[in-house]
Amino acid sequence: MKLLIPMGARYADLRAAAIAAEEAGFDGLWTWDHLGDPRGGSPAGVPEAWTTLTTLAEATRRVALGPFVLNVSNRHPGLLANMAATLQQVSGGRLLLGLGAGAAARRHTPRSSSGSVSPSSPIACGPRASWRRSR
Repeated sequence: MKLLIPMGARYADLRAAAIAAEEAGFDGLWTWDHLGDPRGGSPAGVPEAWTTLTTLAEATRRVALGPFVLNVSNRHPGLLANMAATLQQVSGGRLLLGLGAGAAARRHTPRSSSGSVSPSSPIACGPRASWRRSR
């Protein structure tokens, strides 16, 4: 079983739910990669995915961890690769990385400095090289 962490949960509740889920036999914890609640209903805000996953990696020992679907255009590919490699080390290899292009394609398309779509965007190839180095 997998647990998808509620979007507007506060950290203390996230941590308690993660520990309880692991003790109950869940095998995965997933969080959102949103910069804000798309429904606008989270008074607590939306915890940042990588920070949350890293703290939950320290709080748990067995469950797999990952973003539900990570929006690749929210972060530079080199930074994303380094973040994934670091979390993989911190978690002891428990990161499951799901990547996506984002909900609003026009806002999330990699572009060159001229504003046109960059044909050489390293979105797919950047993380792969860093991931290999971290093993």
